Amino acid sequence: MDFFDRYLKVEDKLPPVVLLVSPRDKKDDVSPNDKIFIHFAPVIDEKTILDNKGIKVVSLKDNKDIQGSWAVSRKGTKFTFTPSESFAANEQYKIIVTTGIKDQRGIKLDKESVYQFKTGI
Repeated sequence: MDFFDRYLKVEDKLPPVVLLVSPRDKKDDVSPNDKIFIHFAPVIDEKTILDNKGIKVVSLKDNKDIQGSWAVSRKGTKFTFTPSESFAANEQYKIIVTTGIKDQRGIKLDKESVYQFKTGI
């Protein structure tokens, strides 16, 4: 419903939504070499993620931001994070999707979301 509502009910000015996050919340045994991806609806203003750091990836061990790069695909609805270095083995991380993210109409995400995962050995 969220997907179709964002495209078919444009006049309602619904806020963008997160449709899918990988790795999924509370997933264990994630490969340290995995990338993170997040799907949104509708099309996101990529500057709010690429320049304004609308999504943060943080180590729970020391609460430090993980450095890496974001790539945009699927016409601005999928964002893929590749860490500069592989994730540490057997560590916990969180993905914070902030309200700083806006769609192309300038409408902000209405609530922050946090997803956690743990890498395997």
